[in-house]
Amino acid sequence: MPPSVPAGTLFKREPDPPPCGCNRTHPRSRCGRVGDPRPANDRHHVPEWEFGQDHRFYVDAARRWLETGSFYLPHQMAGPYSVTLMLDVLYPPTALYLFAPFVRLPWILWWLIPLATIASVVVWLRPAIWSWPLLALTILWPRTLGAVIYGNMDMWVAAGLAAGIRWGWPAAVPPARSCSCRF
Repeated sequence: MPPSVPAGTLFKREPDPPPCGCNRTHPRSRCGRVGDPRPANDRHHVPEWEFGQDHRFYVDAARRWLETGSFYLPHQMAGPYSVTLMLDVLYPPTALYLFAPFVRLPWILWWLIPLATIASVVVWLRPAIWSWPLLALTILWPRTLGAVIYGNMDMWVAAGLAAGIRWGWPAAVPPARSCSCRF
């Protein structure tokens, strides 16, 4: 236990101010800090989720790279750090192949390209009528809805898989997000 905190008060102190600067906390908020031992109601507030929030984050990271040459924030390159959601870039540099064009492209294309690709492949596959309810459940799955609403990169991963089924070669393109990526 840190010497500056009296015994028994570690979980009773006021939370650190959030990096987003909003000064709000919520009992069910999630913390972006890895390994934070404090209970969830004692952690900092994660910014409210908005339509296209992930898309804006990706474009802002690409814009920073185009302007400064650094995809990552300075504290990320300095050594070990606590991860903060919607602030720290956790994607490998190869993700810039996808993110950078959208600095100039219209924002709506971020949704149109992957969703049109998926839809065209589904039409091309002509699924049996008994599978339509399963397709509807897939669309209504909370993770799917969240990916579309927030503009998450999962749409692009699904579009790449669909295009790989239809044309073959897109499945050979390495993903921009790799779970085996180490910093």
